[in-house]
Amino acid sequence: MIYVLLLEQKKIYVGFTERPVEERLLEHFNHSGSEWTKLYPPLKVLHISEGGKDEENDMTLKMMEEHGWRNVRGGSWCNVEMDSCPPALLNRQANMSIELIWEDQQACERCGRDTHAIENCFANNTVDGEPINDACFRCGRISHWARDCIALRH
Repeated sequence: MIYVLLLEQKKIYVGFTERPVEERLLEHFNHSGSEWTKLYPPLKVLHISEGGKDEENDMTLKMMEEHGWRNVRGGSWCNVEMDSCPPALLNRQANMSIELIWEDQQACERCGRDTHAIENCFANNTVDGEPINDACFRCGRISHWARDCIALRH
């Protein structure tokens, strides 16, 4: 079982136990739980769910995103003293940023695919399979558009 505790000074603790969850929660509330809950006594239980160590780590990272890594301990990050943001949290935030960029991005205006922007398009065909002809109408070269063409005639 996974559980999340709200502690004094708005701190959070995420825990995992294979024993009955009530037993483990009593240890925290009786000041014989983790070092973090001894330092910041629990006020209430925020969440209880099924899960293992991986889910405990996921929940800890989620709580760190919501409440700040300085305010949350649990899973692989249970040391009271932490000098820097956990790399796993940075990686998770970077992945989320990339996902948000792609979600916000519209389809490429050149080929119609939603995997890139027009500046990064090297497709030969549209998403529908139609060939893309990017040649300048004035000179026939593919390095520019007619509006930027310096040729006087074709």
